[in-house]
Amino acid sequence: MSQRRGLSLLELLASTAVLGVIAGTAFAIMRLDSLGNHGAMTVARTLANDLELARYRSINTGDDHFLLLTSSSSIVAYTLHRDTGGSSIAEDVTREIPGQVTVTISPAAGQTPSLTFEGLAASSFTFTVAGPQRTLEVTVTAATGRAVVTKM
Repeated sequence: MSQRRGLSLLELLASTAVLGVIAGTAFAIMRLDSLGNHGAMTVARTLANDLELARYRSINTGDDHFLLLTSSSSIVAYTLHRDTGGSSIAEDVTREIPGQVTVTISPAAGQTPSLTFEGLAASSFTFTVAGPQRTLEVTVTAATGRAVVTKM
């Protein structure tokens, strides 16, 4: 009887293939979650920047500005608009919300988040931006009209 001292090429290839499948699956799961969480942070910061831009433009133009929200069960897109009295003009491109991120607004979705010509919010409102494992809030207070991003 001869003693075997190593692995055959077939055994080595089989174990490498199994480890590759396990590693590939783990990497794909981690990548999707991290992309969703990064997307939530990006959406929250972009939303806050757009609200600050609306405040800045309200003060400079003397016209009220608001975010026109496109929603179904949650917000899927928004556009910055200027209120010219009887009508409104789109001031910026429509921003789409990525699929792994959900955005909701409170108070009720029927209210349009707007900023007056003085740069103040017509009323306080909060956007909740949620990714797979991270949730952030973008809060605008009526007294200042400033947008603040906080992690929950």
